[in-house]
Amino acid sequence: SSFCKAEISLSAFLLSPLFFCLFISFCLAILVDFSSRAPTAMANLSADAKLAAAAKAEGLQAFKAGDHSRAASLFLRALDLGGEVHTLRSNRAAALSALGDHAAALADADAALAASTVGFEHKAHYRRAVALDALKRPGEALAACERGLLADGGADHPQLLALREK
Repeated sequence: SSFCKAEISLSAFLLSPLFFCLFISFCLAILVDFSSRAPTAMANLSADAKLAAAAKAEGLQAFKAGDHSRAASLFLRALDLGGEVHTLRSNRAAALSALGDHAAALADADAALAASTVGFEHKAHYRRAVALDALKRPGEALAACERGLLADGGADHPQLLALREK
């Protein structure tokens, strides 16, 4: 019987204007707190995105200049800053292959493939095929070439075609 009275009292409180005011105040406090934090989080995200893009651009320049070690480091930095995984892992795979670290290049190519978007898979398959070929795994390299040629955008990819014919 005391349980029933407590239940009725709780029900009465939940339906009271006091509870309604407290509930609305609580919700507003949460909204104000969240909205005050959101611009800071967005500004940080934007800053990280800019830094990631700059690291990627610097990595591409280093790669073109033949500084593959620096390029691989810059691509990794861009990844750490939240850059696009599929592009950066693919770029890093190319740099690592150029350095002769084909096992690491294969791991990055696989990561690029796992994160790949439509229209990009052929590049990840190409990076994978290059690493597998260098690791003396020709059957797997050929299979990666074939998958790359079948992927969106890969049907006439000249590097995939050349590697397949090798």
